[in-house]
Amino acid sequence: MFVNPDTFVNPDEAEPGTVSFAFYDMRTAKTYHVKDAHIGETILEAAQRNNVPFDAFCGGIGGLEKDRGDGSACDGCHIYFPINTTNVAEPADPWESHTLETAVRNVRKNQSRLACMVEVTEGMNGFTFAMVPSDFPPEHDSWNPPKEF
Repeated sequence: MFVNPDTFVNPDEAEPGTVSFAFYDMRTAKTYHVKDAHIGETILEAAQRNNVPFDAFCGGIGGLEKDRGDGSACDGCHIYFPINTTNVAEPADPWESHTLETAVRNVRKNQSRLACMVEVTEGMNGFTFAMVPSDFPPEHDSWNPPKEF
């Protein structure tokens, strides 16, 4: 998994019933930390409580796909799990899969998920998730994700 050694959150520092993880912003190359993600809340809820700057237009409540009909407004909380780690979360439901297919099809990967739809689990302790910029297609000059994503 991708870890920035200068800003790593020690998973052993997590309070009981919580985990620690980080977000790597692919647009700015900054890392944000969540030291108290509660088991069972969504990844986006934990991020918002810790002032991680997601562009979640709906505020994490969903439903914008109903306004446009195609889920295209629902790309602000798109994240990449580290490669080969999506098994620590429940699989995407049909709504999330459809939204990923329509809203982020240009940058979707096997480890793509919507942070608003994934509940925090103990298995995420110490992870670094990538915050995927929806406006940067893969061929963009600034698109330079770490190899771990």
